[in-house]
Amino acid sequence: PPRSTLFPYTTLFRSGTVGVHLKNKKQQDRALKQFVAGDIGPGEMGCGIELLDVNPIVAKEREDMYQAQGFDEYISEHLVSLNRTLPDRRDDWCKANMGDSNYLPSTSVIIIFHNEAWSTLIRTVYSVINRSPEHLLAEVLLVDDASTLEHLGDRLQKAVDEMGPKVRLIRQPERSGLMRTRMVGVIESTSQVLTF
Repeated sequence: PPRSTLFPYTTLFRSGTVGVHLKNKKQQDRALKQFVAGDIGPGEMGCGIELLDVNPIVAKEREDMYQAQGFDEYISEHLVSLNRTLPDRRDDWCKANMGDSNYLPSTSVIIIFHNEAWSTLIRTVYSVINRSPEHLLAEVLLVDDASTLEHLGDRLQKAVDEMGPKVRLIRQPERSGLMRTRMVGVIESTSQVLTF
């Protein structure tokens, strides 16, 4: 849609905030100004957006997507980059007291899904890869609990194959539920530390 139909959400932080919340508010306000100026794209730096004055065909597609997934998948799918930038929201104390991460063990990140929207699943994988120190990320395991949506078939396998050796797709032959599917991820993992 034309940029004039995109409307950035105003900040969710209240006036009078202090500490890390004030810093986050300032980061978000700065990102909103960049978006309005056209310097960054929709969804960059965590900015929310809303479509205004959409035509009836787009409105119908958007509503159908919302009913299927329970969130505004239209914006996620068509407007926000799959590989977007996000601010580091950690408190300065956390950043300063991280210690030497070379002594930390690597982790297997296990992502369980069933009939997930394409954009949120792929964006999650990119976020994990882009925001994790390489030496601490052993692998990303996508464990599919027998999804039936077409985009989670060959298209997903091809996307995973292009992401490199740290990303693997494991498929359940039949629907097993969250806990059994998690256990498949545990069994398939190569790291002693697991992150769900």
